[in-house]
Amino acid sequence: MTRRMKRVFVLLLCVLLAFTAGDYLPFSSIASAAATDTAVTDEPPYYLQGSQLVYITQTGKRYHCSDDCGNTQTAYLVSLEEACRLGYTPCGRCHPAAWLAGSGSVTFPEGSETVYFEIGDEHYHFSQQCKYCKNGVPVTLEEALYLGRTPCAKCVPSH
Repeated sequence: MTRRMKRVFVLLLCVLLAFTAGDYLPFSSIASAAATDTAVTDEPPYYLQGSQLVYITQTGKRYHCSDDCGNTQTAYLVSLEEACRLGYTPCGRCHPAAWLAGSGSVTFPEGSETVYFEIGDEHYHFSQQCKYCKNGVPVTLEEALYLGRTPCAKCVPSH
């Protein structure tokens, strides 16, 4: 089996596990969502639904079709539509699918907490008025955590 075939197999296995993790893996993020008062469905979260899945990094500004393009250390799988909505653009090295215009709106699950996300920022913000959040895009707290972001120490939660 070639290296590329192994990667495709691992990717498919990860996607399959993401869809079934809530029932079988108690340590998964899907299962942790079940521990809260939100209902878990068989449907993947909004940020993994779309025409194609691509990779983004915590500090990069491009999306990729490969999880190890360039200096990538940790890559997060999201839909192409979500990567474009967040403001990522296609990588010139691995040449993923073209950028999708008009990927600007999304309906968040009912009861989810909204925070703000910026490309290249390792933190999420509780307010768009935070002086460290210049062009924040709304995301759910669940997505911000999935993407490895930590809370901004300067923002105060809106609770």
